[in-house]
Amino acid sequence: ESMLMDLLRRAWLAVLPPFAAVAVYICKAWTRRVGASRSKITWDPEEKVWKVRSHSGILNLLKRPEVRANFLPGLMEGLDSHEKKKYFFLQSFFSRWPLFQDGEIQARTHRVLAGQFTSLKLQGRIREIVGKVTDEMIAENMLKTGEWDLVECYAKRLPLRVIIEVLGFQRSDEQDLKQWADTVEEWFGGRGEASERFAACQTALEAYWERAEILLQEELPEDCLAVELQRAEERGDLKVAEVIPNLFFLMAAGHETTSSFVSNTMLLVLKDPALERRLRACVSAPGFTINCPQYDEMIEEFLRYTCPIKCMYRQVGHDFEFEGITFKKGQQIHFLNYAANHDPAMFPDPGQIIPGRRNGRKHITFGLHEHICPGMRLGKMMGKVAVAELLRRMPDLRLAVPADQVRSLPLDSISALEALPVIHAPR
Repeated sequence: ESMLMDLLRRAWLAVLPPFAAVAVYICKAWTRRVGASRSKITWDPEEKVWKVRSHSGILNLLKRPEVRANFLPGLMEGLDSHEKKKYFFLQSFFSRWPLFQDGEIQARTHRVLAGQFTSLKLQGRIREIVGKVTDEMIAENMLKTGEWDLVECYAKRLPLRVIIEVLGFQRSDEQDLKQWADTVEEWFGGRGEASERFAACQTALEAYWERAEILLQEELPEDCLAVELQRAEERGDLKVAEVIPNLFFLMAAGHETTSSFVSNTMLLVLKDPALERRLRACVSAPGFTINCPQYDEMIEEFLRYTCPIKCMYRQVGHDFEFEGITFKKGQQIHFLNYAANHDPAMFPDPGQIIPGRRNGRKHITFGLHEHICPGMRLGKMMGKVAVAELLRRMPDLRLAVPADQVRSLPLDSISALEALPVIHAPR
């Protein structure tokens, strides 16, 4: 028996060091991971917000029930009680968007809006509209002989024209809708004097509401989204007061994000000869479709790299702790999508364009979980067609200025270019 105990003791002493080493390694790795994550969660004392830059931090915080999507109260914080009453219409309008909703209300609104893009009939109609409008826009721009702005003449106008037709508005509404969407974007950007931004935004929303009420009384195409949302209201899936705000939500969100994606992707491609040759070869190949695997991988990588929506906003509903950090009720959280899409812990060599990379589809360009963009299908389709057709049908398109002279707009939420001067002529 004593010999057996001695053998067991020797065996234990022999295996203990390796187990201990493994345990120490795991603890150190965990400490490094938590430390790295914490270093990417910082408090900005000037803006008085938490900023989260890591992919894992955003992924895990968005799962916390204490993190609320409705950050409208935070946006209204700088207003006095009189001004809050004055801008009640604005608050009521935005509260109908799934962007500002939580729980069952958000799930219902998101389900209705996202469900519109799963209909095979509507998908076919959208493809038809995207193709037709792209043909129109390229034909217009091919007639230009000198320098022209790809942002203003193509990237902004194409998605807006598509969405106008998909929703059921008239082409004659294009300029007004663009102006109203731009005003809301400026309000979101948070720059300039608060009362002026709120006043301009509410005026734009009131003007849009009047036009949308007229639209819904008109005889509309059976397969447009305005009619589909009215049917959802008749079924009880949406409330009457939710139809008009969510038509605007689909228009504004789809227009701005697609415009940003097309502009930034074309800049990325046109300043990199090797990437341009690779992409042109792909879209010009016999039998090419926008859903071919090679092109799809490229688009996903461009979405990760350019990240049209730079930031998601949230508010803390109740005090909680996360990785040793205490988040207090009422505090704002900014999830920095662009930083997360360039987080080397998730995407090795994030500054390189690597189509088909491992985890390539785990970018958070369209959001995460239940708050993923309901119009993602439409946005992807427009972006894929816009980029492919421009490269395929304009083989001599190139930048008209050095790439380092192209400037971005000073917006916190969207990666938008001021302009992208190009020229279409033989080199």
